Amino acid sequence: MNWEDARYFLTVARAGQLGKAAEQLGISVMTLSRHLNQLQRRVGATLLTRHSKGMQLTDEGSRLVDYLERAEAEIEASGSIFERKGMSVSGTVRVAAPEGFALKVLTPQLGRLFDRHPDVVVEIVPQTPGFSLSRREADIAVMVGRPEESRLQFESLGTYGLGLYASDEYCQRYGVPRLD
Repeated sequence: MNWEDARYFLTVARAGQLGKAAEQLGISVMTLSRHLNQLQRRVGATLLTRHSKGMQLTDEGSRLVDYLERAEAEIEASGSIFERKGMSVSGTVRVAAPEGFALKVLTPQLGRLFDRHPDVVVEIVPQTPGFSLSRREADIAVMVGRPEESRLQFESLGTYGLGLYASDEYCQRYGVPRLD
């Protein structure tokens, strides 16, 4: 498999749109389409389909993404044998989080991260309905509840409680709210 075609395919799978992927790669949409078509011809399967919001992986495309991400990780890891001990990490990490968590918990901690790793870029993205880590819309997600996608690893950050609150004026006018 041609690694350039594979890398282009991974970028489209992660971006979800040809235009975004082409921009990230610094190539034209036509060039990117040509590479994707070559890859699909070479593997003999449709890997992506167009839909109203961009590109969607087929089952074969999802399986190929799994293999290519492992290969990509190995390629990146191979570079570490030549790095000096203690070098800083670098790259972009996309974090999907509820707005309140992002503003009150996540962003106040970013300064410490950037002090230790100045070459790290953190992109905070909203969790829209239909949000999916497996489509690489983000690298990490903070969410309420367990992820439904079985192949994702998760760790509980804690618990929280919800309450119903009303002002004294509201209670005098309408009564104390009841949870039935």
